Amino acid sequence: MRIIIIVHRLSPLQRQQIRTALSQVQGVGWWNHFESAFLVVDQQNRGLPWWRDYIADAVPGLSYIVLSGAGGWAAYASDEATQWLANW
Repeated sequence: MRIIIIVHRLSPLQRQQIRTALSQVQGVGWWNHFESAFLVVDQQNRGLPWWRDYIADAVPGLSYIVLSGAGGWAAYASDEATQWLANW
């Protein structure tokens, strides 16, 4: 399952807390080269409500949306930033 998490008004601390939380989930790869957007590949297909609740527990007080990702993309960014996207 591919998901997109977009956060409103994300502080540097909150960004790190989300990155840490994502790193603790088994079967997950993620990309975060744009400050407030996280692209996630979930090998266990946990579902959007699971991710909504997981992020809420990991970083209370955020305003964010969790979307299903279809997999297509186009970007203006460095090769380093887009390398992970090759398999998105």
